[in-house]
Amino acid sequence: TPLSGVLHASFIRPVVLTATVLGDIPLTIQTKEFARQVTLDIHGLYAGKTNRLSLTAMDSDGIKDTLSMEIITAELPIDIVPRPVSIKAPKEGVFTFYEASICWANTSVGYPIVVDAHDQIRWVMDFRSRAKLPLPIHFLDNGHMVSAVEQNVFEFDWMGRTVNNWDISPNYQHHDIRAISGNRLLIATSLLSKPTLEDHLILLDQQTGQIIKTWDLRQVLDPRRTAYSDNPTDWLHVNSLWYDESDNSIIISGRVQGVFKMSFEGELKWILAPHKGWGRAGVEGNGEDLNLKLLRAVNDLGIPYDESVQLGEVRHDDFDWTWGQHAAMIGADGELLIFDNGIGRQFTEPTVFVGESRGVAYTIDEEQMTVKQTRTFTSDQTPYSPLMGDIDQDVAGGISVFWSTTAYEAQSASSYSYFLDGDAYATENQVLLYKKKHCRAGQIFGGTEFAYRGQRFIQWPPLTAE
Repeated sequence: TPLSGVLHASFIRPVVLTATVLGDIPLTIQTKEFARQVTLDIHGLYAGKTNRLSLTAMDSDGIKDTLSMEIITAELPIDIVPRPVSIKAPKEGVFTFYEASICWANTSVGYPIVVDAHDQIRWVMDFRSRAKLPLPIHFLDNGHMVSAVEQNVFEFDWMGRTVNNWDISPNYQHHDIRAISGNRLLIATSLLSKPTLEDHLILLDQQTGQIIKTWDLRQVLDPRRTAYSDNPTDWLHVNSLWYDESDNSIIISGRVQGVFKMSFEGELKWILAPHKGWGRAGVEGNGEDLNLKLLRAVNDLGIPYDESVQLGEVRHDDFDWTWGQHAAMIGADGELLIFDNGIGRQFTEPTVFVGESRGVAYTIDEEQMTVKQTRTFTSDQTPYSPLMGDIDQDVAGGISVFWSTTAYEAQSASSYSYFLDGDAYATENQVLLYKKKHCRAGQIFGGTEFAYRGQRFIQWPPLTAE
């Protein structure tokens, strides 16, 4: 973490230490308890500058002592340039986390960054020494992060220190991890003993390191459905998980099948997807009739759209299904939020070069088994993002949508990532451009830089020091 450091200080009497990195957007970090021997993680230094650090020590009587120091940082080794291209600057105090990668030694390695509201990079975690691309990075309530590489899931702090490491073999992690109640991790996995990929989930107990539950999604959906993709191995391609505490259920995005909800016991609740080509669940096709689980698209009056819209063959001005989607989640007001990549829309030939991506919100009536499109989020400046993207409940109460396009997809010399921020009623408030050079054309994950997902913070780092 080249823009972070550890401060060690000794005092005659116990104090609380406050450290502020000075600059256009000062960043303050404080210890929690009075102590004579203080260790404080410092974050938010500026790259390639002489940083000024203001330190204030206060004892239990309120007596303060202030001093300052300088910390010199090197320039970052690669060209990552966040640039505003918006009608409105980012909100002061908002920090943006990019789950980014860079090209190094002919492969993509992790290089996540945090950018402040003045488009300055204030934190970097450099995974080049590990030559690995940990995906995804998920934030825990204790202020740490969790990620995975192949069969290892690990918890780490903002300094990069490993706190926990769990072996999940014979499973291989991919695409998403979600922390849920009870110190458990819900993890998307592949089980290589099976002939298919990316169609299992596991539940990991963080305290014991044991896998306490496994779901085989081949028994929940129809592995033989080929309406959108005819790949028998990667027939589902799970790419996001969301735990719904209200009814102890899991909402899953399968990129080439749709979005579906199942109970914690594995009972399918509904499917949000075009109605074309569904059969029976199970590897042998002897499970329930999945046509009975399909949500029916309706307008504001509750009237179903034409059958051609239900099948996904025609797009209505006020409704469309999602295509190759990511990041399905429940928003603050109960809407289902999804990043709709738009690849292969209306069953056209999938291409990474031409298309439309959007954020979209739906309301679902589980009793009537209907779905209504309530809002869309897009902009003239947002790119086609066929393979990655994100949507989140914004830290200010609205919605943030994140587009990511690699240089290969954009057929250009750069990769582009955009944030679009909207409040509860507006579809456009701000767009950020994150521009990066790529190192080898013609490849996606092996030879170009990209940002997989993004997230906003108001308080960053999330927790003060222990």
